[in-house]
Amino acid sequence: MDKVVASVMKMKNALPFLEPVDPERDGCPDYLERIKTPMDYGTIKYRIMTGKYYKSALQVADDARRVTENCILYNGEGHPFSKYAMELG
Repeated sequence: MDKVVASVMKMKNALPFLEPVDPERDGCPDYLERIKTPMDYGTIKYRIMTGKYYKSALQVADDARRVTENCILYNGEGHPFSKYAMELG
């Protein structure tokens, strides 16, 4: 799974999803109020590398889906970031 996540992280539109959303830096002050389980590919990669979090590839896939779902939930389906997230996921 590490290779799959690493290849997704190298994709053209992956930049907004490489690290956790920072509500202040990213201009979305209500993000953590609206998104109850934030996720990003950097966190997924870290969890894979430490070997302490995921017990199956399905759990990794669930977190990758969560990146896309969170983006669409926060921004709406028509937002460019949502389109990028759908291309990655």
